[in-house]
Amino acid sequence: MAAIRQHFNSFIVLVGDALLTYLNGQKEADEDASEKSVARKNCVLASAFSRSGKYFAVSDDYKQLHVYQVTTTLDLLSSRFLARRCTALTFPSSEDHVIVADRTGDVYRYSLVDPHALGELLLGHLSMVLDVCMTADDKFIVTCDRDEKIRISCYPNCYNIHAFCLHHTEYVSQVIYLEDRNMIASASGDDRIAFWDTEGNFLFDSMQSCMMDHKGDQEPLGIKQMIYDPALNTIAATRYRSNTIWIFTFVDEALVFKEVYADHGLTGVASPEPWTVCFDDNHNLWILQACQERPVSVFKCLLTKESPDILIERGSNCSDIQDIVDRLNTKWDFFKGGLDCHTLTISLQKQRTPENMQEYLKKKEERINAQKSRQPPEKRLKTS
Repeated sequence: MAAIRQHFNSFIVLVGDALLTYLNGQKEADEDASEKSVARKNCVLASAFSRSGKYFAVSDDYKQLHVYQVTTTLDLLSSRFLARRCTALTFPSSEDHVIVADRTGDVYRYSLVDPHALGELLLGHLSMVLDVCMTADDKFIVTCDRDEKIRISCYPNCYNIHAFCLHHTEYVSQVIYLEDRNMIASASGDDRIAFWDTEGNFLFDSMQSCMMDHKGDQEPLGIKQMIYDPALNTIAATRYRSNTIWIFTFVDEALVFKEVYADHGLTGVASPEPWTVCFDDNHNLWILQACQERPVSVFKCLLTKESPDILIERGSNCSDIQDIVDRLNTKWDFFKGGLDCHTLTISLQKQRTPENMQEYLKKKEERINAQKSRQPPEKRLKTS
C-alpha cells in the first residue's frame, strides 16, 4: 500500500468533488440537494506528495490549497486561499514549503512551518506556467510554460535565472527531474520528450526513436503525461485523444521505443484515452480510464536480460495488487466524478495561421530595428 500511496496523486486529479468531500471531512453530509445543484462543481486541479511521502498537497477549482500530513489517514494541516487557480504543485526536498504555479505565470511558495504565512512570490513567466519541479539538492527550480519555454532558476533566489531550455515548438506540458541521471525531461505538444542537463544544454529527444515506428504519422496530438521508473530506466507517456501508451527505455544512452495499447480486454468496449498512468514500486504500470466496466487496469513490466526492450504483461503476479484492482473496479460511482472535471478553458496549442504569423514576424522585426536604432546616451565631460 505504501507504493500506491506514493503515486496516489496521479489518481487524485481525476476524482473531483467526490474526493474533496472525502478529504475535507468538514463538509456537511446533509447539505441541501437544491444548493448542491446550484453550486459550481469543484474539481481537483493539481496535487503532489512530498519527497518522503509525509505531506500531500491538493489545489481545487475554488482557488484553495489544502495541505495534509500523511499517516494512516490524511490529517489536514492547513487550508489557504490562492490569488489564482493553480496549474501545478511540488515540494522541495527540505519539505518546509509547498510550491504553487498558477495560470497567470506566477510561482509562489507557502510555508509548512507557519500555516498562516502569506505566499512568497518566487518567479513569473509571461505565459501560463504548466508545470514545476525541483532538483534533488534544491539548488534549482524548473518551470515550463505555454510559450514553448523551460526556465531553470536558482532556488530560493529565483530572480537568478540559471538557463533557458529552448528546443520545443509547442507548449511544454510537463517537466520532471531524473535524479539517477541528473537530467531534466520535458514533454511537449509537439509529441517530443526532450532531455537536458542542469546547465540547460539540450542532450537528445525522443523524436528519432519514435519516427522509426511512426513514419508519416499525423499531426502531433501533444503529450499529456509522462512518468519515470528509474529501476526500469523507462519513461511511459500518454497523449491527448490517443488510447496508446508510449514506452521509452534507456539502453546505452539511447532510447528504445515501444507502443502499448491501453486495452482493458473487454469485448465490444472501445478503449478510451487514459486519464492517467503511474508506476508503483513493484514496476506495475497502472492505468485509469473512463471505462465503467473496468476503470483500472494494471500491467507488469519486465526488463529481461535476453532483450534490452521492456516487456509488458497484463496483470500482476501479486495477489494483493490484483485484489486492489478488483476492488477499485467496483468503485465506478467514485471515479465517474472525473467525467465532470473540466480541462483548461483555453486550448494550449496556439492557432498558427499565415495572418497571425505575419503579424507576429512584423512586430518582431519592429522590436529588433528599434533595439538597433537605440543609441547610448552621450557622455558629458565634467567642467570645473
